[in-house]
Amino acid sequence: MSVRKGNDEPPPPNWPSGIIYLNKSRISPTFPKEIISFISPLSTKSRYETKPIKHPSSTIQIKKIDIQGHPAKGQYGLFAKNKIKPNTLIIPYLGLIHFSLTIDQEYQNEIDHDQSLLDKGEEEEDIMKDDIIKRQQYDDSEHESSDYDLSLLRISSSDIQNPWKGKYHISIGIDASKMGNSARFVNDYRGIPGISKPNAEFRLGKGENGDLRMEIWSLNEKQIDSKGIQKGQEILISYGKSWWGARKG
Repeated sequence: MSVRKGNDEPPPPNWPSGIIYLNKSRISPTFPKEIISFISPLSTKSRYETKPIKHPSSTIQIKKIDIQGHPAKGQYGLFAKNKIKPNTLIIPYLGLIHFSLTIDQEYQNEIDHDQSLLDKGEEEEDIMKDDIIKRQQYDDSEHESSDYDLSLLRISSSDIQNPWKGKYHISIGIDASKMGNSARFVNDYRGIPGISKPNAEFRLGKGENGDLRMEIWSLNEKQIDSKGIQKGQEILISYGKSWWGARKG
């Protein structure tokens, strides 16, 4: 299975030609069917189901940044086309949903202690080693260095619902580096002249079908000016210290 190519629909103005425009997230071809239900409870093991998202063209727009001193000057950002009230869903964050695995330390110790464990249930272990791990390694190489990758869900190896309980921790993320919607243009507030804090944030939410998704919301009244985000203002979030720390080398 491969990821379908091409835009879901005509993109909004100022959309870059090299990025696929989505109206709903897509799932990585390496994504295991055993964990699809964690992100989409109404989906089957063979098909990821989610409803299309309409671009909020009356609320937001993609604009080129021309503010002197702005870290992203000459690039594009997400701007309020009209006033956005506090504590309002602005737009879901769409992209490619992918996964990665981290081996449980106790399981790793067992393998290190007795290599013969790999020979017991050889067929099952070979599937785990040759199929799941290879797919995970492919996903890791595709997304580990992306600036557009967000975490959706982490499942401990001790979780009773984990299909590889006692063996692997599961991480599920969404990456908008190669495909996404207007949400991928939201910038961090740091370094922008006259700006001391964000006016929006990422929140974990659910779509109409109960599918897990990341969303961009305006901050509530206690976090920003009670007037909300004004027309023409750039929508700004905090990427977080860990995001910036990983890029300082």
